[in-house]
Amino acid sequence: MLVKVNDDGKLVMKNGAKLTNNQNRGVYMNGENTSFVMDGGEITQNKYSNTVGGGGGVFVQRGSFTMNGGKISDNTVESNSGAGGGVSNDLGIFAMTGGEISGNKVIAWDNPAGDGGGVSSNGTFTMSGGVIKGNSARYGGGVQIHSGVFEKTASGGIIYGSNGGENANTASNNATSGSAIYVYSNGAYVHRETTVSASERLYVSHDPQTNEGAWEVYE
Repeated sequence: MLVKVNDDGKLVMKNGAKLTNNQNRGVYMNGENTSFVMDGGEITQNKYSNTVGGGGGVFVQRGSFTMNGGKISDNTVESNSGAGGGVSNDLGIFAMTGGEISGNKVIAWDNPAGDGGGVSSNGTFTMSGGVIKGNSARYGGGVQIHSGVFEKTASGGIIYGSNGGENANTASNNATSGSAIYVYSNGAYVHRETTVSASERLYVSHDPQTNEGAWEVYE
C-alpha cells in the first residue's frame, strides 16, 4: 500500500494530494483509534490483487474514514472473493458527505463472488453527500452491504443505478444483482437497481434486521 495508518494514527488528505498507480491499496487503515479524513485530492488507478480481501482505493479495518471531498476513482480489486473496488469498510465507520467514487471495479477470478464495485461495507456506512457512479462488480455495482448498518440520508448524495446512462453503476451477474445497491440481510436479499436520488432515504440494519425505503426484496 502507499499509505498505512496504524494505531492512534490520523491521515488528512487535501486538494492537490494524489495516491496513484500502486500495485496494492492506496490507503490501508489497520489499528485502534485510527482515522482518515479526505477533504480533497485523488486516490486513483491503484490495484489490489490477492486470493481474498479488497479495497483497491481504501481499506478500512476498524477505525473511521470520513470523505468530505476528493475523488476515489479507477481502482481495481482482482480476487477470488474480493470486495470494494473503491472502498472496503471492514468493521469500521465510513461517512461520505461529499466527493466522488467512480470507475472502480471488482474482478472475481473463478468465484461467483465479487461485490461492491464502488463500496463494500461490513460495518457502518452513512452517505449524506457526494456521488457514486460508473463502478462495476458482479453484485452491488455501486454499493454492497454485507452486514452492519447502512443509511443513505434524504439530505444528499446520489448512487446511480441501471437508469443512470453514462453514470450508471453496473452489476453483471443478473438483472437483480443490485446495479445501485445489493444487500444480504438475514436470509433475504435486498437490492436496488435504479438510481437513488439525493432526496431519498434508504436504510438497512442487520441487528435487528430492518429495511426502510424503496428497496426490492426477494427470498
